[in-house]
Amino acid sequence: MKLFVNTKWLKGIFIFLFVITYNATFAQDGTYTDSRDGQSYKTVKMGKLLWMAEDFAFETEEGCWYYAEDERLAKKNKLGRLYTWEAAKEACPEGWRLPTSDEYEEMYMQFGQTDAERLKAIGPKGGGGITFNYTGRRAGIRSMSCGYEGYYWSSDIKHSLTGKIIPGTAWHLSLNKKNKWMHITSYAGNVDDGFAVRYVKDVE
Repeated sequence: MKLFVNTKWLKGIFIFLFVITYNATFAQDGTYTDSRDGQSYKTVKMGKLLWMAEDFAFETEEGCWYYAEDERLAKKNKLGRLYTWEAAKEACPEGWRLPTSDEYEEMYMQFGQTDAERLKAIGPKGGGGITFNYTGRRAGIRSMSCGYEGYYWSSDIKHSLTGKIIPGTAWHLSLNKKNKWMHITSYAGNVDDGFAVRYVKDVE
Protein backbone atom coordinates (compact mmCIF):
# COMPACT_ATOMS: atom_id res chain seq x y z
CA MET A 1 0.00 0.00 0.00
CA LYS A 2 1.37 3.39 -0.99
CA LEU A 3 1.34 6.23 1.49
CA PHE A 4 0.65 9.66 0.02
CA VAL A 5 1.77 12.74 1.93
CA ASN A 6 0.28 16.14 1.20
CA THR A 7 3.44 18.26 1.24
CA LYS A 8 1.50 21.52 0.86
CA TRP A 9 -0.50 20.65 3.97
CA LEU A 10 2.65 19.83 5.93
CA LYS A 11 4.26 23.07 4.78
CA GLY A 12 1.21 24.99 5.94
CA ILE A 13 1.37 23.36 9.37
CA PHE A 14 5.08 24.20 9.66
CA ILE A 15 4.50 27.84 8.79
CA PHE A 16 1.59 28.02 11.25
CA LEU A 17 3.70 26.60 14.08
CA PHE A 18 6.63 28.88 13.20
CA VAL A 19 4.40 31.97 13.35
CA ILE A 20 3.00 30.93 16.73
CA THR A 21 6.51 30.33 18.10
CA TYR A 22 7.83 33.59 16.63
CA ASN A 23 4.97 35.65 18.06
CA ALA A 24 5.36 34.03 21.47
CA THR A 25 9.09 34.73 21.51
CA PHE A 26 8.79 38.38 20.54
CA ALA A 27 5.45 39.23 22.15
CA GLN A 28 6.96 41.68 24.62
CA ASP A 29 8.54 44.17 22.27
CA GLY A 30 8.70 47.69 23.62
CA THR A 31 10.76 50.84 23.94
CA TYR A 32 13.37 52.03 26.42
CA THR A 33 14.03 55.75 26.89
CA ASP A 34 17.37 56.80 28.36
CA SER A 35 16.56 59.48 30.95
CA ARG A 36 20.06 60.97 30.60
CA ASP A 37 19.56 62.28 27.05
CA GLY A 38 15.98 61.38 26.12
CA GLN A 39 16.96 58.99 23.31
CA SER A 40 14.68 55.97 22.81
CA TYR A 41 15.51 52.45 21.63
CA LYS A 42 13.32 49.59 20.53
CA THR A 43 13.56 46.53 22.76
CA VAL A 44 12.70 42.87 22.31
CA LYS A 45 12.41 40.13 24.92
CA MET A 46 14.13 36.82 24.20
CA GLY A 47 13.89 34.28 26.96
CA LYS A 48 14.96 35.93 30.22
CA LEU A 49 16.73 38.84 28.55
CA LEU A 50 15.43 42.15 27.26
CA TRP A 51 17.59 43.23 24.30
CA MET A 52 18.03 46.67 22.85
CA ALA A 53 17.03 46.17 19.23
CA GLU A 54 18.91 49.24 17.97
CA ASP A 55 22.49 50.50 18.28
CA PHE A 56 23.14 52.62 21.37
CA ALA A 57 24.03 56.32 20.97
CA PHE A 58 24.66 57.90 24.39
CA GLU A 59 27.60 60.31 24.30
CA THR A 60 30.44 59.69 26.73
CA GLU A 61 33.17 62.25 27.47
CA GLU A 62 35.70 60.20 25.49
CA GLY A 63 35.98 56.94 23.61
CA CYS A 64 32.90 57.22 21.37
CA TRP A 65 32.23 58.35 17.81
CA TYR A 66 29.41 58.45 15.27
CA TYR A 67 29.46 56.36 12.09
CA ALA A 68 28.94 59.55 10.11
CA GLU A 69 31.15 62.63 10.45
CA ASP A 70 28.00 64.78 10.29
CA GLU A 71 26.29 64.34 13.66
CA ARG A 72 22.98 65.65 12.34
CA LEU A 73 22.97 63.07 9.56
CA ALA A 74 23.79 60.33 12.03
CA LYS A 75 20.92 61.29 14.32
CA LYS A 76 18.50 61.62 11.41
CA ASN A 77 19.30 58.08 10.28
CA LYS A 78 19.19 56.79 13.88
CA LEU A 79 22.76 55.57 13.76
CA GLY A 80 24.34 54.51 17.01
CA ARG A 81 27.79 55.46 18.22
CA LEU A 82 30.96 53.38 18.19
CA TYR A 83 32.65 52.89 21.57
CA THR A 84 35.88 51.62 23.03
CA TRP A 85 35.29 48.71 25.39
CA GLU A 86 35.72 50.90 28.49
CA ALA A 87 33.43 53.59 27.07
CA ALA A 88 30.83 50.93 26.28
CA LYS A 89 30.79 49.93 29.94
CA GLU A 90 30.68 53.57 31.04
CA ALA A 91 27.76 54.43 28.73
CA CYS A 92 25.60 51.61 30.03
CA PRO A 93 22.29 52.79 31.58
CA GLU A 94 21.40 51.71 35.10
CA GLY A 95 19.92 48.22 35.15
CA TRP A 96 21.43 47.24 31.80
CA ARG A 97 24.71 45.53 30.86
CA LEU A 98 26.78 44.30 27.94
CA PRO A 99 25.81 40.80 26.74
CA THR A 100 28.14 37.89 27.35
CA SER A 101 29.53 35.87 24.45
CA ASP A 102 27.18 33.01 25.29
CA GLU A 103 24.18 35.33 25.29
CA TYR A 104 25.04 36.61 21.83
CA GLU A 105 25.30 33.04 20.55
CA GLU A 106 22.02 32.01 22.17
CA MET A 107 20.34 35.06 20.65
CA TYR A 108 21.43 34.61 17.04
CA MET A 109 20.99 30.83 17.03
CA GLN A 110 17.24 31.44 17.21
CA PHE A 111 17.19 32.94 13.73
CA GLY A 112 18.00 29.98 11.49
CA GLN A 113 20.13 26.93 10.85
CA THR A 114 22.93 28.72 8.97
CA ASP A 115 24.77 32.01 9.32
CA ALA A 116 23.31 33.19 6.01
CA GLU A 117 19.77 32.66 7.33
CA ARG A 118 20.59 34.40 10.60
CA LEU A 119 22.19 37.40 8.92
CA LYS A 120 19.13 37.81 6.74
CA ALA A 121 16.80 37.62 9.74
CA ILE A 122 18.63 40.28 11.75
CA GLY A 123 19.46 42.52 8.79
CA PRO A 124 17.68 45.81 8.00
CA LYS A 125 14.89 44.04 6.10
CA GLY A 126 14.86 40.78 8.00
CA GLY A 127 11.88 41.32 10.26
CA GLY A 128 13.52 39.39 13.08
CA GLY A 129 12.52 41.89 15.76
CA ILE A 130 16.13 42.91 16.37
CA THR A 131 18.34 44.55 13.74
CA PHE A 132 22.14 44.62 13.60
CA ASN A 133 24.02 47.08 11.41
CA TYR A 134 26.47 45.31 9.11
CA THR A 135 25.66 46.86 5.72
CA GLY A 136 26.41 50.19 4.06
CA ARG A 137 29.33 52.57 4.31
CA ARG A 138 28.71 53.36 7.97
CA ALA A 139 28.83 49.77 9.16
CA GLY A 140 31.96 48.26 10.61
CA ILE A 141 34.42 49.55 13.17
CA ARG A 142 36.25 52.82 13.69
CA SER A 143 39.72 51.43 13.05
CA MET A 144 38.92 50.46 9.44
CA SER A 145 36.29 50.97 6.74
CA CYS A 146 34.59 47.63 6.17
CA GLY A 147 31.25 48.39 4.52
CA TYR A 148 30.03 44.85 5.02
CA GLU A 149 30.97 44.04 8.62
CA GLY A 150 29.60 44.87 12.03
CA TYR A 151 31.30 44.40 15.41
CA TYR A 152 29.47 44.47 18.75
CA TRP A 153 31.05 44.42 22.20
CA SER A 154 30.47 41.64 24.71
CA SER A 155 31.33 41.85 28.40
CA ASP A 156 33.85 39.01 28.23
CA ILE A 157 37.61 39.15 28.42
CA LYS A 158 37.75 35.40 29.06
CA HIS A 159 36.00 33.18 26.53
CA SER A 160 33.57 30.79 28.19
CA LEU A 161 34.67 27.79 26.08
CA THR A 162 38.42 28.24 25.64
CA GLY A 163 39.19 30.19 28.81
CA LYS A 164 41.61 32.23 26.71
CA ILE A 165 42.58 35.74 27.83
CA ILE A 166 44.61 38.13 25.68
CA PRO A 167 45.71 41.36 27.44
CA GLY A 168 44.03 44.44 26.02
CA THR A 169 41.41 42.31 24.32
CA ALA A 170 37.68 41.75 24.77
CA TRP A 171 35.42 39.35 22.90
CA HIS A 172 32.86 40.64 20.43
CA LEU A 173 30.16 39.55 18.00
CA SER A 174 31.39 39.80 14.41
CA LEU A 175 28.99 39.84 11.45
CA ASN A 176 30.15 39.66 7.85
CA LYS A 177 27.66 40.11 5.01
CA LYS A 178 30.14 39.41 2.21
CA ASN A 179 31.30 36.04 3.54
CA LYS A 180 27.96 35.24 5.24
CA TRP A 181 29.23 34.41 8.70
CA MET A 182 28.74 35.55 12.26
CA HIS A 183 30.64 34.43 15.33
CA ILE A 184 32.26 35.47 18.61
CA THR A 185 35.88 36.48 18.14
CA SER A 186 38.64 38.85 19.28
CA TYR A 187 42.02 40.20 18.29
CA ALA A 188 44.86 41.68 20.34
CA GLY A 189 44.45 45.31 21.35
CA ASN A 190 40.86 45.63 20.18
CA VAL A 191 39.63 47.32 23.38
CA ASP A 192 40.71 50.70 21.99
CA ASP A 193 38.81 50.27 18.71
CA GLY A 194 35.31 51.62 18.21
CA PHE A 195 32.60 48.95 18.08
CA ALA A 196 28.83 49.20 18.17
CA VAL A 197 26.93 48.43 21.38
CA ARG A 198 23.78 46.62 22.45
CA TYR A 199 22.75 46.22 26.05
CA VAL A 200 20.64 43.58 27.74
CA LYS A 201 18.53 43.59 30.87
CA ASP A 202 17.74 40.57 33.01
CA VAL A 203 13.98 40.01 33.25
CA GLU A 204 11.71 37.18 34.35
